[in-house]
Amino acid sequence: MGSKVLNLDEMAGIIKDSVNHIDDADQMLRFAEEIAFVITEHFGGVIFAVNEAEYPLVHIQADECIPEDGGIYANYDKDTSVDEFLND
Repeated sequence: MGSKVLNLDEMAGIIKDSVNHIDDADQMLRFAEEIAFVITEHFGGVIFAVNEAEYPLVHIQADECIPEDGGIYANYDKDTSVDEFLND
């Protein structure tokens, strides 16, 4: 059997395209939680909840591993400021 060689941009594309290839809502929730686990393992934070919606919503709470500037999370969920994220 052959193999595919994927770079990080291609892997990110697969994650984005996953919503078009996973039909089962429970499978989509598990996929979202597993991706969130990888993110929190590398960048800090704790998975607080995964909610079912049109697309799953993952709630991540800050922990001591996240820098004062919000780290990787600073540019996402603009409704929650970095200060709120780090201090709630």
